[in-house]
This record gives sequence, structure tokens and C-alpha cells, in this order.
Amino acid sequence: MNYDELQSLPALISIPQAGEVCGFGRARAYQEAQRLGGIIPTISVGSRRRLVPTAELLRNLGIEYVGPHRSQPATTPSIRRSWRHSPDDNERVARHG
Repeated sequence: MNYDELQSLPALISIPQAGEVCGFGRARAYQEAQRLGGIIPTISVGSRRRLVPTAELLRNLGIEYVGPHRSQPATTPSIRRSWRHSPDDNERVARHG
């Protein structure tokens, strides 16, 4: 995998994907994931599924993880409401009050 492919990985990847990043086969990747303090760190998600934090894996390999690049920054759109107060509104509030 080249640098751009590594940086485009999601935050959590599977153990076989982590093995591919390290140049390991599937069996070796699972062995490394089982070893305490191994090169492939894992976190448990639910009772059976284990995932690999990409940033920590790349840090173990001496690569800084910047994360996937976005074409546009993630922003929350502002909500604007155009509401005008009219004398009828006071009447509606008084009635339903």
C-alpha cells in the first residue's frame, strides 16, 4: 500500500486489512492481533468482533495517520428561521395559551 492508500483508510479496519497493511497473510495477522503488545492492536466491538484502530497501527509502524481527506470540511449548517411577529400571533397565543 502506498502512503495515500494508508491515509485513506477508515478509523477502524479489520484484522485481515491490518495484515495487508503490515505485509502479513491472514493467519499471521490474527496471530499478531492475539499477541499482547503485538504490532496489530485490537479493540473489541460486541462480544465477538475485533477491530484495529488505524491510527495506532500506523503509529506502531512509524507512520503518522492524518486520516481520510475530505473534499469539503465537515460543518454543521446554520439554521435560520424567517419568522415575523404579527399582532395576530398574540391573539393565537392568548387563545391556545
